Parts: sequence; structure tokens; C-alpha cells
Amino acid sequence: MRYPPGHKEETRARIVQAAADLFRTRGYEGVGVQDIMKEAGLTHGGFYGHFKSKQHLFQSVMGLEADFLRRMRARTGTTGKALRDEAKDICTGYLEPAHMDAISKGCPMASLAVDAARADTKTRKEFARGLSDLEREFARGLTSSGEPDSRALAAIALAVGGFILGRASGDKDLQTAIMSASRDEIANLLDRSKP
Repeated sequence: MRYPPGHKEETRARIVQAAADLFRTRGYEGVGVQDIMKEAGLTHGGFYGHFKSKQHLFQSVMGLEADFLRRMRARTGTTGKALRDEAKDICTGYLEPAHMDAISKGCPMASLAVDAARADTKTRKEFARGLSDLEREFARGLTSSGEPDSRALAAIALAVGGFILGRASGDKDLQTAIMSASRDEIANLLDRSKP
């Protein structure tokens, strides 16, 4: 049977998206190829026509553009202050309970950092590439040097770390305190002049 042009690419994208949702929800080890293919509405046997292994698929998931990065890239400010204000607003939205509760659609950096740390070199490089892209985007509005900015890195660590700890705590009061403290410190960092 002949498929229309683009069918293979569309099917591959469905598999990657299904895997991303499941990995974020259950972790890398908690998901099998059969689970992924079922979630994508496909049969198990078709998997190897698209990927060499589950690890190869995980590399593709790590290569997806994170929503956090997409939102940062969409900033429209034309001055450093406007870009910083937009970044603070994005971080505020990132550190909201509704975002934390949407596990399958949430931030892959927060959901998959530990799995990425245990993965092969190629997967870790994909994760690092996404993190570097996010740092460069955060730095827009902070510096014009093109060099990594410690404030951007610290803001990312506070946002992602606050997200992870808040979600893991299971205690709504503690989660609220963590998110609030993270948002406040991100705002302080982004408003501070580079030392």
C-alpha cells in the first residue's frame, strides 16, 4: 500500500510526541516501546521503521523544543528592560500550579533531567543543547556579549529547580512557598546588573 507524501514524517512525529508525553509522565524506565506505539495509535511492529531503539527515540524527544524556550523566543520587547520584564512574566507562568499539574505536557527539562543524566552521551548532548539555547535566549536582554550569562543560568536553575521541588513535595503549602521564592529570586536576578 502506498502512503501519501509526508506520511512517514507525520507518523514519526506522532511517535515522538506520544513518547514525550509518556516519558514526562512516567519517566524513561516507566515506559516501553509497546506503550509508546499504543499511545501513538500504531502497532508495536512499526516502531523500528522509525527508530533504532528506545534510546534513539529518547534522543529525539530531548531534541524537541521546550515550551519554556518557545515562550522565551516569542518575546517581543525591543529593550533590555522590556525583554527582562517579559522573561519574569514567563517564569511566573512557568512556576504556576496549573503548569506543574500538567505533567504530560509540562517542561521536559524538569520532568526528564534525571533521565537525561542517566542516558547515553548523545541524549545528554541533546539535553545540553536545549539548555544552552534557553540560556542564550534568557541572556537576550541581559547582555550583548554573546557569552553565557550567570544570571540567565541561575534564573533557569531557579525556575527548573523550583518546578521540580515544588512538584515533588506533594505539599501544597510548601509548593506555594517554593514557587514564590523562586519567582522572587528570578525577578531579583534579572533586575540586577552584572557584577
